[in-house]
Amino acid sequence: MTVRRRVAICYLAAGLLLCASACADDLADGETAFKDADYKTAVDKFRPLAEKGNPVAEYYLGLFYERGWGVSRDLNQALAWYGKAADQGDVPAEANLGLMYLDGAGVAQNYDVALKLLTKAADQGQPIAAYNVGQMYYQGRGVAKDMAIAASWYRKAADKSFPPAEDTLGFMYANGLGVKTDTESALAWMRKSAEAGYADAQYYLGTQYLNGNIVAKDSAQAVEWLTKASDQGLVEAETALAMMYKRGDGVQQDYPRAVALLTRAANQGHAQAESILGDMYLDGSGVAQDPSAAAALYQKAADQNDPRAEYALGWMYAKGQGMPKDAGRAIGLLTRAAQAGDAKGEAALGVMYANGNGIARDDSQAFSWFQKAADQGEATAQYFLGVSFELGRGVKSDIKQAEHWYSLAAQQQFGPAQKALERLGTDGSGNIH
Repeated sequence: MTVRRRVAICYLAAGLLLCASACADDLADGETAFKDADYKTAVDKFRPLAEKGNPVAEYYLGLFYERGWGVSRDLNQALAWYGKAADQGDVPAEANLGLMYLDGAGVAQNYDVALKLLTKAADQGQPIAAYNVGQMYYQGRGVAKDMAIAASWYRKAADKSFPPAEDTLGFMYANGLGVKTDTESALAWMRKSAEAGYADAQYYLGTQYLNGNIVAKDSAQAVEWLTKASDQGLVEAETALAMMYKRGDGVQQDYPRAVALLTRAANQGHAQAESILGDMYLDGSGVAQDPSAAAALYQKAADQNDPRAEYALGWMYAKGQGMPKDAGRAIGLLTRAAQAGDAKGEAALGVMYANGNGIARDDSQAFSWFQKAADQGEATAQYFLGVSFELGRGVKSDIKQAEHWYSLAAQQQFGPAQKALERLGTDGSGNIH
């Protein structure tokens, strides 16, 4: 929906330019009122013209009724006025009417009608229409999914300097979707979109610099682009930027700044931000330590099926941290996290099975969950897998395997594993000392 919302705004600008060049002087007052966001006056100016059959005025009335600008929102009225304008060949009206059929807004969803209207507008050079035809083929909405066809429509919109299409085309070049992988083209299209101020492109470009994917890693560039996207309120960018401030990656470590960014994103319901902000309240990083606040944030994220939060909240219930112990709730949350593949959740669930905490002790289940988490590199699980092999819990005793897993955990500076190797008289390589 984020992209769709920005697309609508970009489209309005395109429609305004068309009107400015095509409308006669008697539309000037309505146009001026529209530019000034004086929608009530604009409605008063455009309505008489629309009632006389002027297609541009009909389009604007459809727009006002769709958005609720200067009138009560009425999708039936929007459809009627867009329809009148589209019947006279008004391209912006064809595009917006197509979008209403595509989304089922005020009318039964009809992909065939949507595709027909959008294609007609796109063939007349309307970029928003071309972009949405591309979306239909990309998503397989009403047509067979076809990345090559999608890319061709995105290219038509991108060639009209439509930022969402530029961004999406860059993504497709980066990932070889419908086109040959071409990192140069990917970067060029993303940068063009980002420089035009499109927040999604700024975020994506920032993450490329952050992770060093299609461009050399550059933390300073990552911060610059993520900041631009964050300043536009893009929650993904706020969260990514917060993590950079939390780690001190490319910027001076600044916990309060991280908390502020995460709070903005969490207030918009972003699950990852809620989860990470919960960590900061739990640890007292950049904010007063408050386990109750942490639990509340974890709960919000867990309600959105965020595995990381499910683990964190489940472990708080298991330990009685900031709340009464509740092994039953702990098991439920940790199981959800583990089944979603969260390594910490898998390790914690293994501990619960190993100790018979809130569930019947089951060494085989414990071993299985430790194995899953250890295979993802989770140090705690690697240690407990070593314990399982050493003691023969849930698996046949095998000291060599125990040493192997202790060694992997010790390489991550996991203290208990280092002590286990000392106790066994080995450094994990099989050498006795």
